[in-house]
Amino acid sequence: MLRFAARRFVAALFLVWLVASAAFTLTWIAPGDAAGAALGFGASEEALAAERARLGRDRPFLEQYGRWLARAAAGDLGTSFLYRAPVAPLVAERAANTALLGLAALLLAIALGLPPAFAAALRPDSRLARVLSALSVAALSVPPFIGALLLLFVAARTGWLPAGGMTPADASGGILARATTLASHLPLPALALALPLAAAFERQSTRALREALASPAVQAARARGAGPARLVFH
Repeated sequence: MLRFAARRFVAALFLVWLVASAAFTLTWIAPGDAAGAALGFGASEEALAAERARLGRDRPFLEQYGRWLARAAAGDLGTSFLYRAPVAPLVAERAANTALLGLAALLLAIALGLPPAFAAALRPDSRLARVLSALSVAALSVPPFIGALLLLFVAARTGWLPAGGMTPADASGGILARATTLASHLPLPALALALPLAAAFERQSTRALREALASPAVQAARARGAGPARLVFH
């Protein structure tokens, strides 16, 4: 188990390095540079040259890549042009929000996917089982991006939930105010992530429950008088 986890960790680190290196290379070969983005349109050539020298953009590619890789390995991800703040704390803050969103989506997917699986397993030939199966197939067939756009459209038309994301101003204030803001902003993205996952849970759980209910052990328990609900629960 530890060897498997170690292999997956090393593979994840390699993937992060590969994607980051590709992004660095594409940034280097793309038209324009960070100096122009920082100084804006109309900056003089002298100002651009001085900014490139300050950022190290006038160095050869391998030297730039080596310096960037060494700083990234040490945890120095530079400064954000958009927020004018160090990138590492921004990433940590966004990672916490992403973890919270992922946990909420997972719990919502379980709550939406498992009860229909139980209902379909108890009555496999009923109309309810066919309707649930059709809904899960539809949820799996619709691309997540399209589903998110539909939810965003409903939120914008009804006004029940905020259609935009949270901003630092929204997250400010006391604990109660932050919890209220989070409770209003979290459901829509969590539901967009949870719907296809809930459909996958329903399909897999229904199939597994039907196979388990057809096993000899369950048939023997049913012959001894165990009810279907008890068998599905166990």
